[in-house]
Amino acid sequence: ALLNPSARVQISQYARSVTELFTLMIQERADEFRARVYEAAQFVFGKVENGQRRAKQILLSDEVLDQFSLSSVPKEKRKPNSHLSLLAMVDCWHALRINPYDHLICQTPPFRLWVGIVEYLFHDEDMLASSIEAALYDRSVRGEDLNFYSAAQGWAQCVALGSMEGYRLRFEDTSAFFKDRLREAGQLSSQMITTITKHIHK
Repeated sequence: ALLNPSARVQISQYARSVTELFTLMIQERADEFRARVYEAAQFVFGKVENGQRRAKQILLSDEVLDQFSLSSVPKEKRKPNSHLSLLAMVDCWHALRINPYDHLICQTPPFRLWVGIVEYLFHDEDMLASSIEAALYDRSVRGEDLNFYSAAQGWAQCVALGSMEGYRLRFEDTSAFFKDRLREAGQLSSQMITTITKHIHK
C-alpha cells in the first residue's frame, strides 16, 4: 500500500467513505444514509429483483460462513451490527467507479475474501436493512464504530505520509490486539479463501 499509488487512492477514498458514512450515522440523517448505501449497492451488485440482487452471487453462502464462523454465539442470538467497514467498502468502490468483479480471478486471495464477505451482506436484503438500522439507531454499537472510524483514519494518514515506521507500529499494535486468535483466524481465512477460489474457477 505504501508503494502502490493506486492503493493509496483507494485507501484515501475508503477512509473518506468511513468518515462520511459515520457522520451521517451519528447525525441520524437516515434518508441520506439509506440513499447512499443503496445507490452504492446498485452500482456494485445490481438492482433488486424478486428480493435478490441481480448480480450473481458467486463467492460465499450462508452455510460456508456458518462453517467458518469465529463467533461462539449462535446465529439466532447474534445482535445486529452496523457493518460500517463493509458499507464503506462498497461506498468506496462506488465513489471510484470500481467493479470488484473485474479481473477477480487475478486478484489477491485476501481481496477475494473481502469481496465475498461484502457480497454476502449486500445479497441479503434483510441483513442489509438490519445493518442500516443498527448504524443509524443502535447506540450500543456506536463505540465500536467510533473505534473503527479512528483506526481507518490512522491507517489512511500513515499510508498518505508514506511512513514505514508508522505502518510497522500500527501493524504490530493490531497484531498484539488479536494475538490470541491469530492462529485460528489464519487457518479459517485460508480455508475460506480456498472455498472462494473454487467458486471463482467453476
